[in-house]
Amino acid sequence: TYLRLKDSKNAESAFNNALRQRPDYEQAWFNLAVIYGNTERDAAAIEAYRKALSIRPGYRAAQLNLAVRHAKREEYDEAIRLYRAILANDDTYSLAWFDLGFAYIEKRQYADAVTALRRAAALDPSNTKTLRFLGRALLLNKQGVESAQILESAVTADPSDARLRLEFTRALREAGRVEDARNELAKARQLDPVLTGLDEEASKLKGR
Repeated sequence: TYLRLKDSKNAESAFNNALRQRPDYEQAWFNLAVIYGNTERDAAAIEAYRKALSIRPGYRAAQLNLAVRHAKREEYDEAIRLYRAILANDDTYSLAWFDLGFAYIEKRQYADAVTALRRAAALDPSNTKTLRFLGRALLLNKQGVESAQILESAVTADPSDARLRLEFTRALREAGRVEDARNELAKARQLDPVLTGLDEEASKLKGR
C-alpha cells in the first residue's frame, strides 16, 4: 500500500520488517531495491536485486532492473551480461533488446547496437523511441542512408517529437541530403526552440 502511494519511507520500513520475519521473501527484496533506486541509492539497490535473484534465479524483472542500475553506473559489461541472460530465456523481450542496444551504443560497439536495436524494432515496430535509437546506431556505424530511411519512418509516425526530428536532421546531413536536413532542422526548432543540439547542427549545416 505504501509503495503504491509513493510513501517510500514507510514502505521501506514495512519491507524491512517483513524481511526480518522472512529473509527469503524475494518480492520484499525486489520492492526494497525499487525504493533504493528511486531514491538514488544505487549500490543498495544492486545488493537488494541480487538478494532477490539469489532466492529466485531467473526473476526477470529483477534481472532487468539490476541491469539498468549497472548501466546507470556506466558498468556496461555487467549490464550487457544481464541483458543477454534475460534474452537467453526469452528472445522476444523487446525492452531487453532495446536496453542492450543502448548499452552497446554507450560502449561504442555500434555494429552490435544496430543488431540489438533491429531486433527490438522488429518486435515492436510502432515504438518510435526504438526507431530513433536504431537510427542513431546506424548513423554512428556510418550507415547514414539507412539511418535516414529509418528515422523518416519514425518522424512520419510521430511528427511532433523535436528530438526525433533533430536525429533525422543529422542522418539527412550524413546522407548528403543537405537541403532536406536544413528543412528538418527548422521543423525541430519550431517544435522546441531550446532543444540541446540545434545550434551545433545548424553550424555543421552552415558549412555544407
